[in-house]
Order: sequence, then structure tokens, then C-alpha cells
Amino acid sequence: YCGQRTFCLVAAIIMALGQVFAAVEYAHQEYAFKERIKRFFASLGHARVFIDALDSWRQQRVTDSFARQKFVDAIGESGSLAVFAVYVILYLDLSYNPWLILSVLRSVIGLACGIVVW
Repeated sequence: YCGQRTFCLVAAIIMALGQVFAAVEYAHQEYAFKERIKRFFASLGHARVFIDALDSWRQQRVTDSFARQKFVDAIGESGSLAVFAVYVILYLDLSYNPWLILSVLRSVIGLACGIVVW
């Protein structure tokens, strides 16, 4: 443990906000209030990935909902966490740590994959 509780808290907030944003976006696709609530909680429980992937599998193509989900995840989580990780690396002068560099690289690749799918 690095002892940096503030940085850990900020990263957790970024992840939580990304999840809530994705859930609101997924729920917004329905008109009925009950369906919106169900979709919101399905997205928070990460069931959206499986629902959209199954739908894409059945249709033998990438559906719009699946592509949108990948894009929202990429922008909401991978992109913002990559920017934050770079800030932490520079602030704490940890540019020599290969695991942190690989973490940023993973976030950037996740962002790129989400944008490509869209």
C-alpha cells in the first residue's frame, strides 16, 4: 500500500462516476419508467455487457447498444483513469515504475478499442 488515500479515493470516484454515467445512458434508451429502472440497475450490476454481447452474438454483428456501451466505458473509465494515472505518476515522480506505465498503457488501449468499436 502506497499510503496515498486521496489518490485512491479520486480513482474510486472516477470509476463510480463512469459506472453511473454508463447506467444512466443505458436506462435512457427506454421510455417506460419501470424499464429504465431495470436497465439502470442491470448496467450497475455489469449485466449490460452480457446482455448486449448476447444480443450481438444472436444478430451476428456488433449492435448499436454494444458499440455504445464500449464507447461510454472507454471514455468514462479508461480515458479519465489514464489521465489521472499520468498525473499521479508525474506528481509522485514514479515514471520508473513499469507496472504503473503498463497500467496507463492498458487504459489507453482500452480507450482506443472503445473508440474503434464505435
